[in-house]
Amino acid sequence: MRTLPALFALVLLSPLVGCGKREFKDFRQFTSPDGKYTVPMPGTPYTEVRNEYGFQLTTHAVEVGGEGYAVSSADIPPGTPCDLSGAVTGLAQKVNGTATRSEGASHNSSGWREFEIEGQNPHKFYSGRVLFTRSRFYIVFAFGRDAKLSNQQVRTFLDSFRITDGGDTPGPSWTAPVQPPVQLGPARPAAPPAYRPKNQPSPPPAKEVILGHPFDPQFRDDAPAGGVLVGLDVWYGKFFNNDVVSAVRPIYRVAGVDSAGQTHGTETERGTRVLAKPGYAVGAVSVRAGLGIDALTVTFMKVSGGRLDPNDSYVTEQMGGPGGNGPTKLGGDGTPITGIIGRKGPGLDGFGLVYQGQK
Repeated sequence: MRTLPALFALVLLSPLVGCGKREFKDFRQFTSPDGKYTVPMPGTPYTEVRNEYGFQLTTHAVEVGGEGYAVSSADIPPGTPCDLSGAVTGLAQKVNGTATRSEGASHNSSGWREFEIEGQNPHKFYSGRVLFTRSRFYIVFAFGRDAKLSNQQVRTFLDSFRITDGGDTPGPSWTAPVQPPVQLGPARPAAPPAYRPKNQPSPPPAKEVILGHPFDPQFRDDAPAGGVLVGLDVWYGKFFNNDVVSAVRPIYRVAGVDSAGQTHGTETERGTRVLAKPGYAVGAVSVRAGLGIDALTVTFMKVSGGRLDPNDSYVTEQMGGPGGNGPTKLGGDGTPITGIIGRKGPGLDGFGLVYQGQK
C-alpha cells in the first residue's frame, strides 16, 4: 500500500466528486478555518476532510459541473524530503495527462512548483502550484476546460494565495532566504594539484538515480564483497485497478553461490522471481513509475572480463501493471550492478541501482 503517493492522487480526485451544483459568484476572500491561508474563492467553498494512510487531507473547493477552484493541504512529518517536480509528474499520471508546464524553485525545506496539466478522458486542464514549507504541503489549483495558466482568472487566483500563519509564501515572487557568510579562519597555502597520469580520463559522474515518488525514507542494499546482482524477488499490490510493485528483494551471486538481500516494502500473496542463468547478471532494469513503482523489467547480460556484455543479453517479461510513466531504463552500459537503492514506506515507492565502484 502506498502512503504519500495515494495522498497526492486524492488531491486531484477529491474535488471532482459529490460536490453538488453551484453557480460561480464574484471572487471573495476566503480564510481557511484553521487560519493558515487566505485565497479568493468564487462563492462559499465546500469542505472535505479525509484521513488516509496516516495523513489528514483537507480540501476547500468551489465547483460547477466539473470546473472549479480548490486548495488542498496536509501536515507532513518534519524532515520529510520533498521533490516537487516528482509530485507534479505523479499528479499528471493520476489524471492520465501530460504536464505541459512545470517550473519553480526550492531552498532547504521550502519550495514551490507551478504546473499546467492537460488531462484526458475527460479532456480538461489542471493549473496550479504545489507548495511545501514548514512541514506543510499545499496544492492550489483550478480545473476545467479553460483552466490554463494563461486564463487571467486562474492567474489571479494563484497569485493571491497567501500563507498567513507565519513565514513567506513560496511562489514566483518568493526570494529564498540568504544564508549568513561562513566565518573563515586564516588562509592556508593552496595544496598542490593532485597527480594525474597524462591522458587519464576524469572519473565518470555518479549514476545512482531513484525513480518513483519523492518521499519516504531511502534504503540501500549492497551485494556481499565480490558479488553482483543476478535477480529480483518481486511482490505485487494494487493501486486502484492496476497492479503495482509492493516489495522487492535483491538476489546476489558470489563465486557461483546465490544469496538474498533484504526485503524492501510489503510482501503479498502474489509475486515472482527472476534469476540470471549461470554466467549472466542483471545489466539493466526498465522502470515504470509515477509516485511509486508500477512495473519492473530486467535485462540480463553475460559477464565477460569483469564487465557485462550488452550484445549478449536477454529480457524478462514486465513485472507489474500498465500505470506510471516510462519505462525508464537504468543501467545498460555494461557496468556491473552491485545493489539496489530506493524509497519505502509500507510499500515500495522508489527504485534505483547501485553500480560497481560506488559507495
